[in-house]
Amino acid sequence: MAITYLRDVLGDAVAHVCSELPGPDEMAALLPLVQVERLPSPPMANRYALDVARMDISARVATGRPDAITLATLAGAHIRAMPGRTIAGVTVSTVRRQTGPEERADENTNLRVAGFTCELYLRSIPQT
Repeated sequence: MAITYLRDVLGDAVAHVCSELPGPDEMAALLPLVQVERLPSPPMANRYALDVARMDISARVATGRPDAITLATLAGAHIRAMPGRTIAGVTVSTVRRQTGPEERADENTNLRVAGFTCELYLRSIPQT
């Protein structure tokens, strides 16, 4: 759901939004990219009524640290705007941003990475 949303709102600011990074041979053609990973989340008493999705979101660019921070900040702004939106049958009720964009290390030293973590509080839409 977060990937679908970010693909729509980031538009031309990114070439690719994914959950798993592309292979090394494909990476250069897909930059800049945003990776969305689900982190372990606390168990919920009733997963059908409410879910807390902990997310790690990383922006990867080849152009330098400021561009990575800028893209991560833009993705974070769009994530903060999610409350009240329904995407793929799920409504985001609350977004809690745990960290601000910060530079991160990457195995590929040709890339600059910045990212943040957040929690999305989700409610399913009742089926009629």
